[in-house]
Amino acid sequence: MANARIAPEHDRTAAGNELVIEGQKKALELAVHGAPLSRVLDVIVHTVESQSSNGVLGSILLLSEDGKRLLHGAAPSLPAEYSAAIDGIVVGPGVGSCGTAAFTAKTVVVTDIQTDPLWRSFKDLAGKHGLRACWSTPIFSSDHEVLGTFALYHRIVTMPTPRDREIVELLAHTAGLVLERDRNARRLREAHAQEIARLGAMFEHAPAGIAVLRGADHTFDVANAKYLELVGGRAVRGKPLREALPEIEGQGLVEILDEVRRTGKPFIGNSQRVMLARGSSGALEEAFFDFVYQPIPSPGGGTDGILVVAFEVTVLVQARARAETSENALKTFVDNLPELAWTARPDGHIDYYNRRWYEYTGTTFEEMQGWGWEKVHDPALLPKVVERWKHSLASGEPFEMEFTLRGADGIARWFLTRIVPSRDASGTIVRWFGTNTDIDDIKTSQALTAAMTAQSRETQQALLEMRTAKERAEARVAELEAALARRN
Repeated sequence: MANARIAPEHDRTAAGNELVIEGQKKALELAVHGAPLSRVLDVIVHTVESQSSNGVLGSILLLSEDGKRLLHGAAPSLPAEYSAAIDGIVVGPGVGSCGTAAFTAKTVVVTDIQTDPLWRSFKDLAGKHGLRACWSTPIFSSDHEVLGTFALYHRIVTMPTPRDREIVELLAHTAGLVLERDRNARRLREAHAQEIARLGAMFEHAPAGIAVLRGADHTFDVANAKYLELVGGRAVRGKPLREALPEIEGQGLVEILDEVRRTGKPFIGNSQRVMLARGSSGALEEAFFDFVYQPIPSPGGGTDGILVVAFEVTVLVQARARAETSENALKTFVDNLPELAWTARPDGHIDYYNRRWYEYTGTTFEEMQGWGWEKVHDPALLPKVVERWKHSLASGEPFEMEFTLRGADGIARWFLTRIVPSRDASGTIVRWFGTNTDIDDIKTSQALTAAMTAQSRETQQALLEMRTAKERAEARVAELEAALARRN
C-alpha cells in the first residue's frame, strides 16, 4: 500500500521535471534564435508557475547597468499596476525581498509581507493587490555576478516548498544563462554601434577625400566632406561618375577604374594631373592628386565596389616646380662662377661640384663625391685640412684655409677655401656651401716680393760693409801720409 501511494507522487515529480526541462529548452531556443528577452523570460516564469504546488505568481527583475536599481523583466501573472510600481526600485537592505536579495546576493524568504520589516515601505502596495508572501533568489552570471532576481509571490502567508526551491534554482540558472547572453549581446551591439559611429566620424572628418563607387558605371555610394570639397562641393552621391564629374571624360581615370574593377588589383596614383570644373563658372582648373583606387571584394567573389582615397597635392607640385626652376637657375649661376664651387650634406658628404671644378681637376663626380676630393690634395697638407673640416662639421663654424689643389695638368696651385653652413628656421644645418678661389698668382707674387726684399737687404749689407772697409782703408792711408810727413 505504501509503495502504491508513493509511486503516483514520484510519477508527478518526474513528469514535472520533464515539463521544466521542456520549458528550459524552449527558453534557450528562443534566446538563440533572437526572440525578445521579455518573451524568453515569460516562458521561464510560466514554467515555474505551472509547476508550483500552491499557485505562485512569478517575477524576474533585471539589475541595471550601474547596479543600483532593479528593472522589470517579466511578470506575466502579476497585476500590471504592481509591476509598474516596483519597476526601478533601489537595490539595498530592507528594500523588499528582491532589493535585499540583489544587495546581499542571497535568497530572501518573507512568509508574511504585512509583518516583515523588509516590506515596511511596500506592504500597502502588496496588500492592495492581495500579495501576502514573497521569496526572491538572485540570478547569477557564470562568474557569480548578480544579474537580477527571480521572485515568487503567494496570496497566502506561506513558505516555499522544497519543490518550489528546486524548480526556481534550476530555472534561475537558465535565466542567468539567458540574461548573460543578452547582456553580452547588448554590450557587443553597443560596442559595435560605437565603433560604427567612431568610424563614421573618422570617415566624415578624415583629412583625405574618401568615396565608395559601386557598379560598372562607378556610381557614388558614399563620399565624405573632404571629397565633396575636392570636387567643388558638387552633390555626387547616387550619381554615376561620368554624370557627377563629366569633365573627367577622356582623362584616363574612368579607364583606370574599369581596370581595377576587372582585375581586382589596386591602383596608386602619384601627383596625377586632373582637370576639374570646381568653380562657379565651370571653367576647368589644373589640380594634382595622390590617390588610391582600392577594390572592395564581394562575398561571392569579384569586386563589389572601389574605395577611393585622395589627397590634393596641387600646392606641393607647384612649389616643387618653382623650386626646381629656382634650383636650375642657381645651378646655372654656380656653374658659371670663376671659382671652384660645391655643396655638401650636413655630415660633410659632398654631393655637387660646379662645372669649373671638373674643368680644373679633370675629374668626374663619381671620383669626387663624398670625400673623394682628398685625391687632389697635397698629402703633406691633407691631415691638417681634414682636421679643420671635421672641426667645422662638429661645431658648425665656418671654414677658411689656404692649401694647394692638383689640376688636370698635374700642377698644384694655391687656393683660398671658404665654407659656410646653410641653416633652416630652427638653426639646424641643412647644407654646406664651399668655394675654392685661385690665389696662386698672388702667392707667387708674394714669394717673389719676399725674395727681392731679402736680396735687397743682402746687397745693402754688402755695400755697407764695403763702405766701412773703404773708410778704414782711407783712414789708414791718411795715417801713413801723416807719418811720412813728420819724418821729412
